[in-house]
Amino acid sequence: MARFRTGKGSMAAVPIESNDAEEWDGSQGLSRNQVRQSGRFQRDGGALAEAGRAEQIPFVFEKILRTPNTFLTHRLIWYARRQGKQDAVVEELFRAYFVEGSDIGHIQTLAKVAEQAGLEQREVECFLASETGMAEVKTEEAEGHRIGIRGVPYFVLNDLHAISGAQRAEAFLSAFQQIEADLAKNTR
Repeated sequence: MARFRTGKGSMAAVPIESNDAEEWDGSQGLSRNQVRQSGRFQRDGGALAEAGRAEQIPFVFEKILRTPNTFLTHRLIWYARRQGKQDAVVEELFRAYFVEGSDIGHIQTLAKVAEQAGLEQREVECFLASETGMAEVKTEEAEGHRIGIRGVPYFVLNDLHAISGAQRAEAFLSAFQQIEADLAKNTR
């Protein structure tokens, strides 16, 4: 994929809540057993574990005691984007949840994650305890649903090609090659 690294592009996290209000009581989240018994985990969990093994990511699903609603995490990402720290925060969130089994549904946990990514812990706690950014994140989430995003991660490439879910590098390579072919046709 090295030949595709010279192109320009950007990446932004679009908020899509996992475990929305239709599925659970947001104050408690889903227990590990509820998640493992769900059809979604049966369908997606194996693929995620396989993709993780291929990339040497040691997922620790057994340490994850509950799966929280992710609205607070999306607010943190929204805040971090404005501070120039989105990528670092997202990386730390994934590490905390999937590698350490941390409960990312609590403000204190999220503030510690943010600090690891270079943000001020106390400022993040104050932000998450406020209503700042709530409307904006809900608007971004509604836009994601409007364009058809139902799962994460979800990548839109060149405004035309979409890749949803945990995918191997080959899926991206194929999409990049298709984009390259499309661009070549359009420049003739």
